[in-house]
Amino acid sequence: MKKLIISTLIIFLTCFDMYAQSVTLERAIQITVENLEKGVGQTSSDNAASFADSALKEMESDQTDFDSIRQRAQNFSQRPIIAVLSFKSQSTTLSEYIVDELSLALASSNRFTVVDRQRLDVIRIEENFQMSGEVSDKTAQSIGKKLGAQYVITGSMQDMGNNYRFRVVPLHVETAIINSPTTLNINKNDRQIRNFLNSNSQKSSKPSTVVKNIPKQPKKPVEINPVFNFGLGIGGGKDVGLDIELLCFQAGLNVGRFEFLIEAIAGPSFVFDSPDDGSFGYHIGGILEYRFFDKAVLGLGGGYGGQAVYSGDTESISYPYIKGSASIILGICKFGAFYDYCFDYGSRFGVRGIFEITRIFW
Repeated sequence: MKKLIISTLIIFLTCFDMYAQSVTLERAIQITVENLEKGVGQTSSDNAASFADSALKEMESDQTDFDSIRQRAQNFSQRPIIAVLSFKSQSTTLSEYIVDELSLALASSNRFTVVDRQRLDVIRIEENFQMSGEVSDKTAQSIGKKLGAQYVITGSMQDMGNNYRFRVVPLHVETAIINSPTTLNINKNDRQIRNFLNSNSQKSSKPSTVVKNIPKQPKKPVEINPVFNFGLGIGGGKDVGLDIELLCFQAGLNVGRFEFLIEAIAGPSFVFDSPDDGSFGYHIGGILEYRFFDKAVLGLGGGYGGQAVYSGDTESISYPYIKGSASIILGICKFGAFYDYCFDYGSRFGVRGIFEITRIFW
């Protein structure tokens, strides 16, 4: 019995380690904005001194742009001005979406002023800046100065096999110093990324880089997908014994944020009053789950369960039950706790880990 419990815990810890380091695309954008708020914030006095030195050098040269100098000087008394120039990914539409969402999130933070799309397009034509290809620091600085921006942002998302490497690089226009870059791992099975890559009708061996800055939220049609899950768990109560759930199978349908599941659970059981008796526990029922922000899950359901004794003097028991559960999502794994109220036999508590197999193919 101890070996079964230890094996279950080892599997839980292994799955947690596999997926705890990755985030969703939505969360990656949120973390990027948080890093920029902490690192960029209001323009520092060091940057102001650097600007003064740069302005003096321009005035000593034959190519003095007084309008540009005046515009940049005004920036130091205002919120930092940021231009989101480009983002490189495997899909043009995905790049557009990330640029839009990052621009919207920065503007919504009320800590930055974000350059609009029309001004970017004018500069792009003047600089012959292409919609695809790498953006050098020198080009980014030149565009940033003409826009009157203090920071320009470029980014990329690279396929690393088990996940995507998400990078965002803020470049200070005056100093060319990279300030508060963000590097994160995004789960390979992120639903938003899969949808964009699957809908990309034009396959290209070269990544796409898109220049855009007007937020535009794509429509997300409600999908209906089959669900097949399996997992492990442990649970018990004073009057219902302790169950090691070696078989936990769920099947049903996913509709948007809802999942309608039928579940069958079975495994060896431990009778508290008669520890030497042999028995196994079983539970068959249904559950309705709802997902919050692709990270948290709440469920309600019920069914019929019991404890079948196959050796010893203890009598077998059976009972109807109602249940509630709460879980968190880590990659394609779902970890959580459950509570069953077993009629005539009191409460049953436990923890469970579920592998959501079909989400790999959505």
